[in-house]
Amino acid sequence: MPLDEAVKSFERGIELSKVCIETLKAEKGKLSLLVDDINNLTEQFNLD
Repeated sequence: MPLDEAVKSFERGIELSKVCIETLKAEKGKLSLLVDDINNLTEQFNLD
């Protein structure tokens, strides 16, 4: 593979990595909210 093509491929890989990281961060936030919600619900039904 010529150097210019390799550099373009590398740049594309970096851009895709950024997109993936942002997507994972967004999903982590959603999951945290869901876990907090279920924790709050289960605390209400504590049978101590």
